[in-house]
Amino acid sequence: MEEVIDYIRDLEADDDFNQPFYEIVDFTEVKALDFGYYESNGLFGKYKALAISKGYLGTIFVTGTVYGQAVSKMFKTAGHFKGINIRVVQTLEEAVLLIDHLVNNPQA
Repeated sequence: MEEVIDYIRDLEADDDFNQPFYEIVDFTEVKALDFGYYESNGLFGKYKALAISKGYLGTIFVTGTVYGQAVSKMFKTAGHFKGINIRVVQTLEEAVLLIDHLVNNPQA
């Protein structure tokens, strides 16, 4: 969680970074995640602010394993209720293709 918060703070502080973007999160090597409602609620609030200040458009989770799939789907469901655009794919190649599709078809 600390790494994610540091990452968001770095983006917020970077004056040169100010264009719409999708984030890719690689869960292919994740074996355990100590993360609950309060952490996700706070994190989604930070992403909402990042959307306003830096053009955050959404997150694409690369799942890999069954555990990664389960955690990613949990985030996708919770994000849906908070207005955060979260997509779930199996591979990095799929994530890159999805971003290309989303950028070229913004209504998708």
